[in-house]
Amino acid sequence: MPARRSVLAGSATLCAGSLAGCLGSRPFSSSTDSFEVSTEWPRVEYDSAATGQQPDVTGPVEDPAIRWDVEVPVDDGYVPATLVVDETVVVAGGSTVTALEADGSQAWQTELFDAELAADGRGYYCSAAADDDHVFVGTHHGLFALERDGDVEWSHEVDSDPGSSGVFRSPAVIDDTVYFCTAEEREVCAYTTDGDERWCVSLEEPIIGGPAVHDGRVYVGDDAGLHAFLTDGDADWSIDIGQVRETPAATDQTVYAASMTGSGHTLAEVSGETGDERWETSAPSVSGPPTVVDTDSMTELAVPSWHGTVFLYDRQDGTPNWGVPIGDSAPGRPVFPVADEQRVYATSRGHLACIEPRSDRIWDLEVDGGNGTIALVDGALFVTTTGGHCYAVT
Repeated sequence: MPARRSVLAGSATLCAGSLAGCLGSRPFSSSTDSFEVSTEWPRVEYDSAATGQQPDVTGPVEDPAIRWDVEVPVDDGYVPATLVVDETVVVAGGSTVTALEADGSQAWQTELFDAELAADGRGYYCSAAADDDHVFVGTHHGLFALERDGDVEWSHEVDSDPGSSGVFRSPAVIDDTVYFCTAEEREVCAYTTDGDERWCVSLEEPIIGGPAVHDGRVYVGDDAGLHAFLTDGDADWSIDIGQVRETPAATDQTVYAASMTGSGHTLAEVSGETGDERWETSAPSVSGPPTVVDTDSMTELAVPSWHGTVFLYDRQDGTPNWGVPIGDSAPGRPVFPVADEQRVYATSRGHLACIEPRSDRIWDLEVDGGNGTIALVDGALFVTTTGGHCYAVT
């Protein structure tokens, strides 16, 4: 298959330092309250295995304070993606990518294309991941590889009309390779980080979720179930566990996947080596990918629901152990939980919460905007909401 790599030197608008002259941008504002950022959050789901947990850091535990609040462009209907790389906060808001310094001041901003509405019910999550030299952004137009100064180096563009397909969930970056999935094109692709195609494999059903790459395998879900490929693109195994439309999580030669079957939403544990299902449990109204929660006292999964509740499931057998609502009780967009060494953090309907597993919310902070994604670093959270606000919380 020929590579669809293209260099976009003239197709993106880059604004450094100031937003003046950058079409479609929001006014910049910041309290310029700087602090040290010593760790990174390089993917929406944290790592290439999409675990959602950074066990070597501790987020804000008590008396959280908003250090700064910056307006950033987020297209209508989208949930933005938030990363932290090299002491810089990167926000993918659909058509525009913004980088902020630790004090909230703008480093650069790149407009990739004109703003557009999200796809119906599937493609409203912005996606992003980073390595040492690039930021990879998934959009309805495909995958864009930006240099660390915001210049677009290369792209993999899709053929479908914008809004109907594209890269709906975050790519995985490991060993100088970026892995990503396209929806209606039904492809799983691997490119070198500098833009050369290694392989693309076609599946029979649309791929909404992103890949989890762990221990030599690439795990991908589609409407036909869960699939494993070796990192050279060879098919390894497949299992029908229902429609898998969220990114799976992989750890310890095990894959966890949320799916939708004829009897409702389920959560399953599958052997990463053989594809054998170990357990399956009912999971009400799953709305996002599972997050691994390994602490000193428990090994569980945190799973968000459309009701704005985060549920915990025992990783040993899938037993539901506990749940806590985030925000009010009205239905709304889902939450995306992340975890540090002991706690879970999540957003929903204008609320940011710190959760003690099997206990309760430690704190709850109101933020402007519906939902958002969280980049967790040592001692701080960076949260970007659908309302176009990026917060630094310590």
